[in-house]
Amino acid sequence: ADMSRLANLGGEDRPRTVVMLSIAAAHRDSGRVMRLDQRIEVEAASARMGGGRAAAAWDEGWLALSRDFDLASGVNQARIVIRDEFLGRLGALTLRFVVPPASGLRLSTPLLTNRVMVSREGPARPIVVARREFFASDPLFCQFEVFGAAAGKGMAPQVEASYELRQRGGDVVRRSEPSVLAPSADGRLTRMVALTLDGIAQGDYELVLRVVNKATGETKESIEPLRIARRAG
Repeated sequence: ADMSRLANLGGEDRPRTVVMLSIAAAHRDSGRVMRLDQRIEVEAASARMGGGRAAAAWDEGWLALSRDFDLASGVNQARIVIRDEFLGRLGALTLRFVVPPASGLRLSTPLLTNRVMVSREGPARPIVVARREFFASDPLFCQFEVFGAAAGKGMAPQVEASYELRQRGGDVVRRSEPSVLAPSADGRLTRMVALTLDGIAQGDYELVLRVVNKATGETKESIEPLRIARRAG
């Protein structure tokens, strides 16, 4: 949500607003619909709802919210509506997408961002941003998770991951060598990639993520489009 379009109920000293979030996700083949309706109070440093907290980038002009749905595989469509409770302004988006079957080696949708939250209790966590354009002066972070890594004959799953950043349909400007993903304490296979964009010309690019399960030979690739820009002035 663009914070400049929302009512500021707290003034400059303590910016605050209230929004209503509604999501309806429908599965095409079964007709199953999942719904969510929430009232969210947003303050300068956080978004508060019940006892939970979510990051709110008021200073950067955007509020990013994420919600989880357990969707069936196949074609799905989501309708997302956000409303300013005070001004009554509405913003809406309809998104059609395909959920792949939950079988075989696969990747989560990669999360691209230039912002992370640092914690003393664990590794840095990415902060969701609602864009795929990044400035060359900023770092670029990408987090993804690998699912469905099976064991081979007499060999435990061993997943390696690598990436390359390339001009769309052109030259590679950044790449990494394959390296093993170590399971976390809860058994998840996740990776956070950090890239510097210094010296890269502005334009359209693709971040290519590749994973391979050395135990079975399965491979998977994800290609994520993005744009690198220069700050004005």
